[in-house]
Amino acid sequence: MPQERIDKLIASQGALSRSDVRRLIKSGAVAVNGIPVRDAGQKADPEKDQISVSGQPFLISKYLYLMLD
Repeated sequence: MPQERIDKLIASQGALSRSDVRRLIKSGAVAVNGIPVRDAGQKADPEKDQISVSGQPFLISKYLYLMLD
């Protein structure tokens, strides 16, 4: 996966909207490789960089599998 905007990466997982992610970034709750992110446009590579939200590791998965019955 190539580098993408950090707000887009986190929002793509479905738990938060991009505006929610931007608020978290402004509050200093998002970090890449242990360094707090202050710019929502900062790029990160989910395969190489460690992303954390509120101190918890945030795993980025490329695909979302749904099982319907």
